[in-house]
Amino acid sequence: MLNIDCKLNPAGLSLDLVEEIREMEPFGAGNPTPVFALTGMELTGIQPVGGGKHLRLSFVREDHTVQAMLFRTTPEQFPYICGDRLDLAVTLDSSMYRGVADLSVIIRDYRPEGFDAEPLLRQKQQYEAHTRGERVPVGDMIPDRSQIAAVYRLFRAEENRPRSMIYFCYRLRALNIGYDRLTVALVALRQLGLIRVMRDGDDLCIRINPVEHKVNLEEAPVLNRLREAREHYG
Repeated sequence: MLNIDCKLNPAGLSLDLVEEIREMEPFGAGNPTPVFALTGMELTGIQPVGGGKHLRLSFVREDHTVQAMLFRTTPEQFPYICGDRLDLAVTLDSSMYRGVADLSVIIRDYRPEGFDAEPLLRQKQQYEAHTRGERVPVGDMIPDRSQIAAVYRLFRAEENRPRSMIYFCYRLRALNIGYDRLTVALVALRQLGLIRVMRDGDDLCIRINPVEHKVNLEEAPVLNRLREAREHYG
């Protein structure tokens, strides 16, 4: 999430606020454009615009409806669905349409409501330390069979769609699958030939391989190595 200047209540969005912001111009390196947070916004509508290259998103909170633009994002790239609650980082502007001024809310960043990525990043660092051969506890990194199966089902549902690791963790949060267990499950599924993983910038595109015979999820080499390390380091 970007650096936030202040949180706004949706009821406080107005053209008057845009005029107050313009009094602080010109914006530049030493005077950046103010960025505001709209938190706990329930997604209610997703409309492709500009030939499908951009999205007009509708949100509601406390009976206040907000429409916001998310540029350079296609429907396939946007991972959330109506009913999800998001925290938004936005900038405000105004535009003229047929001589009438209209408020423009532009989304600069977004994430699931209240979702803290810091613990996930610490798990990522811990797992990377293990792969470098450092002696770190690995017991909490090992997913069980049901968790690996849940990861596979999510990958299958999101096949060929660019998705971030943070997004996958968000969808799997109820199953206690953090960044480390998700990474191990991903490696295991790839080692067993069940998936292929493509990079799309910072996102992953998962492709499901056809399976001709039953696969034992417990036989993945990454799981065997972690079990051995657990015996030594905990």
